[in-house]
Amino acid sequence: MVYDYAVTSYCGTLDPEVERGFRRELAAITERAGLDAEAARRQRIKGWVEADEEWRNRGLGGFRAWCRDEGQSASRHFRAIARGELEP
Repeated sequence: MVYDYAVTSYCGTLDPEVERGFRRELAAITERAGLDAEAARRQRIKGWVEADEEWRNRGLGGFRAWCRDEGQSASRHFRAIARGELEP
């Protein structure tokens, strides 16, 4: 989930609505998993690192398809949560 959020940032689709949906889902997943603050922090870092590695692996122009596919999908997902159309 953090990976998807990072993709929205890399792809320029991160906006306040995406942010709200991400925060709702982050809270819900953290609670369901019973993660303490340190475990949650480590999982967030892992997601950001994975997204950063994927971004670097795409090469010149290769990120366009990534953003079109994963970036747009992630944005739609978080917006749906923010609007209450999807449960986190």
